[in-house]
Amino acid sequence: MAVEIITTLNNLKVVQTILGFILGVFGIGYFIFITNAVRVKALRQFRNHHGVPVLESLVPANISEVFTILCINMTKSVMVICTFFMLGQLLTVFDSLIISNTITYNEACKTVNVKTQAQITNEYATQVFYLQFDVESMRSRRNKSGVPHDVLVGQIPIDNRWKFNPRFDVDPYPWRSSCIPYNSGEIQVNLNASIMNTPCSGIKCIETLIKALNIRVSNGTLILAMEAFDNNQNSSAIGAKFMDRMWTLGVPQNYLIPLRSVEVVPVSIVIKSYSCEMERVKEGERGSFGLLSDIENHYTSLMDGVGALLANKWIIASVRGETSESELTPDYWTSFLNAQSIVKLQVEEVDAQITVPCIKIHPIYILLVCIYGILTIIGGIFWYMVRNQIIDIPTRSVDWARLACKEASNNTATIEQSTLSVISNDIRITKINNS
Repeated sequence: MAVEIITTLNNLKVVQTILGFILGVFGIGYFIFITNAVRVKALRQFRNHHGVPVLESLVPANISEVFTILCINMTKSVMVICTFFMLGQLLTVFDSLIISNTITYNEACKTVNVKTQAQITNEYATQVFYLQFDVESMRSRRNKSGVPHDVLVGQIPIDNRWKFNPRFDVDPYPWRSSCIPYNSGEIQVNLNASIMNTPCSGIKCIETLIKALNIRVSNGTLILAMEAFDNNQNSSAIGAKFMDRMWTLGVPQNYLIPLRSVEVVPVSIVIKSYSCEMERVKEGERGSFGLLSDIENHYTSLMDGVGALLANKWIIASVRGETSESELTPDYWTSFLNAQSIVKLQVEEVDAQITVPCIKIHPIYILLVCIYGILTIIGGIFWYMVRNQIIDIPTRSVDWARLACKEASNNTATIEQSTLSVISNDIRITKINNS
């Protein structure tokens, strides 16, 4: 199981440095274990066989020595020693890679409930234009916070760590919303190109595309339309319901439509539509919305904001020769209403849920440190077992150099008193002559 360290700062580099140092220290213990394990094994062989093969008492100092030893003799004991050494070397070489992949920063580690500043929605702004940027920003913010696409929230916490929780963001406020797919499909029609330049108003002209947003390109076109329904109750009364039906009619870019023409063109139209409903369940204006059905010009501001946004995406895709997926979906509807309802600032301190960041330590790092720690302890025990022995088993290059100096000078010279000399065209260890 991963370990999570809650933090308010992105101090990942500091934590990685500290944990990397700890891993490096325990990594030294790994090589202590190998050295002393070889000595303990050699001592047992001395007791049982009064001798031990030289190569089986050697611990390589580097990878080059590993290949040299294996080329000389590849017994089972030699292979085990070299394998353990190579494993330790690889872990040491890839320390930085291990640290960077097992010590990570998680922006949304846990959620906590806090008191924080939030923008409360209100119905004061009923018709606001040029909200393209606000709608896209609100849509991104809602998606990041995990708000369902068809849910209207009554508060927008200012903290960018906001995490959606219906108990705080929906329940205290008067409106509930939901959306369902209404219709979808593809039909073949004869399209009169003049309709792209014919204005139309009023919800009764859905057949003639009540509110057409014409993207003036020759490759296909995008048409958006909306219908409105209500249950004839005052919007301030509990039980009042309003439904908006959104239509997206797209002519694919592979169809060429003449502009400013009365020509009839056979085209394929891809149709998608959604029905989104709002119902008042509580009284009060706090957390309410400027309802679209209250706008005299029927959705003019929404078409200006969302329509222009989708039109821009359509145009960019057309210019690039790509297929556009622009579609008037429930998340645009809810994002527009939320963006419009906070134009008039109403900031309050509210209960909300936010995410807190943490630094996550992966189980692989913990496992590796535990293995290093156990081997270090075992290596310490082995070291204690051999330190008081009369026989000092040479395992490292320095140990073997010291033993060679003793043998060469009949135990009369130490390694500090010895030198390499050329005798009879061969290298020999000789004692330094101080006279």
